[in-house]
Amino acid sequence: MTDRIADFTNPPLQEVSLGVVFQDLSIPNYLINQTASVFLDEFPRIEEHKELESELEDLTGMPIPKLRFRTAQIPSIRYWYLSRDNQQLIQIQKNRFNLNWRRGTDFSTYPKYPNTKVMFQECFDTFCKSLSEVTGLSPIVEQVEISYINHIIRDADTAKVFTRFSPGGKFDEFAFSYSSIRQLAGSEIPNSRMAVSVFPAILNETNEPIFVFENTVRMRQNATAAEIDLFFDEARRMIVEEFLESTTSFAQERWGLHEN
Repeated sequence: MTDRIADFTNPPLQEVSLGVVFQDLSIPNYLINQTASVFLDEFPRIEEHKELESELEDLTGMPIPKLRFRTAQIPSIRYWYLSRDNQQLIQIQKNRFNLNWRRGTDFSTYPKYPNTKVMFQECFDTFCKSLSEVTGLSPIVEQVEISYINHIIRDADTAKVFTRFSPGGKFDEFAFSYSSIRQLAGSEIPNSRMAVSVFPAILNETNEPIFVFENTVRMRQNATAAEIDLFFDEARRMIVEEFLESTTSFAQERWGLHEN
């Protein structure tokens, strides 16, 4: 692995997500919405979406037996709180909190990882304080995760982009994914799983063919704020290293690589 921390003038980065999964709060939807009302000044748009599955990582490689029961109840909701420019998104449900940056159609500039991490910390702290005031509860974090999603335009030079895998000429059939369990740099950080996938897609806005290159790292742990902070830093380093090793110098030069 390289010690480089890369930065790009024009990266293919489309979305970044920092999040935590916590023990189910077992509260009704209206209390989640009431708790999150503290965000409405900066995130005034609200949308309701289907709840995300929040499976915890099994780092032993063995399936986790689960008992599932169907009961008659009101479906849980995942609330979206969007900034006025639609670039920042907070997602909240009964067992999950995520902050997303999304590039959008105006090709906005990514605010950089340190700023995004600070924003997540501030928003999650605000959520925890509001949750305590509204319900008397505190979230018990069980898993931490960070995802980087890149959109790489498929053109005549696409075959020169990847090093770990090659689509050859069958772009529409090409898909690749893998996961691995790795030890993060900090001695107090447990094993975490990195999942990488590359698959073809079409941009809705322009109908351009692309490859979606997604990299997610998850840590399963009852993490403190300090451990979450350390995990994000080390997981982001893993993602950057994987991106550098999976793409060619030709592509990196095209994206304006420089090192911090």
